[in-house]
Amino acid sequence: MTPSLADKTTLATSACLQHEYKMAVVGQDDSPEPQDNVKRETTMDFARRGGGGGLSAPKIVTFVISLLLVLLAVVSLYTHLPASLGFVNQHRFWLVVAGYAVLTLGVLLPGV
Repeated sequence: MTPSLADKTTLATSACLQHEYKMAVVGQDDSPEPQDNVKRETTMDFARRGGGGGLSAPKIVTFVISLLLVLLAVVSLYTHLPASLGFVNQHRFWLVVAGYAVLTLGVLLPGV
């Protein structure tokens, strides 16, 4: 009798959980060593050396500017804005792009 896909998935999940338990609680690692003798970098090693590409939370001002740009574009879809805000009606897409660009810069650049 051939095991079903659900049985195979359950067995694979169980094996992964057992391995993670051994690593976390017991401290045993029964996984094979890498073939090329290069030490595998664990998540903790990566975090310890400051990994993550230097990402940081944006400052509140950066987040608010980004949010205002996106909200202004979205509000212009559902309401009639005065003629003085005609620029918003004509350039909604670019306001959304600018809002997300500001947010991205706030995450990528420290102190922004």
